[in-house]
Amino acid sequence: MVAAFRHAVSTESAECYAAAADGPTPLDRLRALLASLIGHERDGVSLLWLDAWSAFRHRAGLAAEVNLQMAVDKQQLGELIADGVAEGQFHTADPMASAARIYAVVDGLSVLAAVGPAVDYTAVRDLVFTNAERELGVAAGGLHP
Repeated sequence: MVAAFRHAVSTESAECYAAAADGPTPLDRLRALLASLIGHERDGVSLLWLDAWSAFRHRAGLAAEVNLQMAVDKQQLGELIADGVAEGQFHTADPMASAARIYAVVDGLSVLAAVGPAVDYTAVRDLVFTNAERELGVAAGGLHP
């Protein structure tokens, strides 16, 4: 179970970051990354995360893997944010804390996957982008696709 979880979520994360890697600026890369994390096409992995968060309280091996995968994602996002700070596109004193807060919103929306295809992700997408803009001191609408 742990190996299957690791494979699924690390593959999904790699796909999302790869889709964003070609952006010419950190702002463009973050825009692409956030867009890739939200939508029905990610419902399967969102449900997997929900199940893992629920089960990991009783399974030490799964808990360790869940925490590792969350740390890897936060590190990658923190590095992207740090690049944006270095280029003057983002404004935060702590890129890792900003990454944690941005992922908290994205992860919190995973519950929508349990609702099913009737969910309209339009408003949800706006929340994720607006939150990231505020968190990183980007002008309103500056991250929206």
